[in-house]
Amino acid sequence: LDAFLAALDGLDHPGQSIALAFAVSRDAPAAFHRLRAAARALSGRYARLFVYRERQPVRDPRPETDPSDERDRRAQPARMRNRLLRRALGDEDWVLWLDPGVTGLPPDLVSRLMAANARVVQPNAVFAPGGPTADTRCWLSEFTLDEDSMRPYRFDGLYLPPTGYARLYPSDLRYRDRMALDSVGGGALLVDADLHRAGVLFPEAPYRALIDTEGFGAILRDRGFDIAGLPDLEVICADARPSGSEVILA
Repeated sequence: LDAFLAALDGLDHPGQSIALAFAVSRDAPAAFHRLRAAARALSGRYARLFVYRERQPVRDPRPETDPSDERDRRAQPARMRNRLLRRALGDEDWVLWLDPGVTGLPPDLVSRLMAANARVVQPNAVFAPGGPTADTRCWLSEFTLDEDSMRPYRFDGLYLPPTGYARLYPSDLRYRDRMALDSVGGGALLVDADLHRAGVLFPEAPYRALIDTEGFGAILRDRGFDIAGLPDLEVICADARPSGSEVILA
């Protein structure tokens, strides 16, 4: 958490133009109390600061490689994101979602994301500079997803193919400044706040066999919105895939 707050503090975007909102799972009491203390210390640096504690436990003791409860596991962070939006979103123009597993942010992250001139923009979350994409829910499908193509990897209503199956991640196209995306991850994601206000949220139940951030990407594409991926704009994550169980809204 200290590394995340330090990375956030390094952004060159004016603090008085930023409202921060944190969502913390009930089963992370230390993080909640640490954030409350940080909120007091940061109160004069940002326009607004809000800490929301989820009422229900979020963490699942089973590893993410265990698909037996993937549907519920992926629905929990979607619920947290949506509840955070309902409680914290004011008149902000943009929402920047960041997972606290992010420990390194380019100082000009916000300006570079906004310069993409798209309503949804995702940088490349990596474990190390120049490394493979860490947030594997951020992808471009190499073929059209339909019932026939998804059927072999359907489980409990979700499409769960092996990592990399017929998908391109931002690190696969690092030689490009920009790529189209079919799905987004929660590691770092910029969204036009008006989309959220219009009801485009993170599905808590499967949408076209996708859920949470992946389902959010599918909804956007179905409604005609392009998603811009920036392969050469990297944010650094700790040595774990961004989970979205605790998120920040700015």
